[in-house]
Amino acid sequence: MTVLSEIRPQGHRIIGGLFCAIAAENIWLEMEELGLGGVFMAVKPFEARVEFVTKVLNLPENIVPFGIMPFGYPKSKRPAKERFNADRVHCQ
Repeated sequence: MTVLSEIRPQGHRIIGGLFCAIAAENIWLEMEELGLGGVFMAVKPFEARVEFVTKVLNLPENIVPFGIMPFGYPKSKRPAKERFNADRVHCQ
């Protein structure tokens, strides 16, 4: 699965990235619901990755790859890790 964004006039670049992020999260949630495992790999804003993915997928100039989400059925199910660290939360 590749999340793609169309290049629009200057003011729409941030919104395009936001929409791609929302789409990627929704795809991820549905994968989880279907029992699939996957990972999001950022392409944008890393120019070398953008060029590579554009070339491999033969994308037209007006389409920019935002991220890649390989997925499949997991070989095994691992318990979720607790990663929350209150020391990393800052409020002012």
